[in-house]
Amino acid sequence: MLEFSIGLLLLSSALTLGFALHYLFTKSWLHRHGVIAQMAWTDVPPRVRLIILAMMRVIGAGLLSLSVTLAWLAVPLYRGENWASGAILSAEAANGLCTMYVTLSLRRVEPTARTSVVLTVVYMLLVCLSVVLANLAAR
Repeated sequence: MLEFSIGLLLLSSALTLGFALHYLFTKSWLHRHGVIAQMAWTDVPPRVRLIILAMMRVIGAGLLSLSVTLAWLAVPLYRGENWASGAILSAEAANGLCTMYVTLSLRRVEPTARTSVVLTVVYMLLVCLSVVLANLAAR
């Protein structure tokens, strides 16, 4: 069960890395951003596009940091070091709760925008499940 829980944590890390790379290297906003803004990317003034892409890259950097953190914390979690569970849950809560707030706020502005509410909940549950299973296996 411990190996499975570590696998879930590393899967979470890999998924986070995928989103990080997407945000770091994208050339435009996501489709849902256009739906919320009610305009095409090409209609956004060039300097505003620059600002938006810069903010998306900051998001990507934060996700990259979280991905690396989760991967590194898999080692002490596997060893049964109690502090690792708190560190993993703290890092994920900081990211997940902020992400949930933003996605729900955007959905309130434009209900037809397909913001990642469900994906965020599933991701947070995946990380929590990995920690719970690791702690059960350590007993």
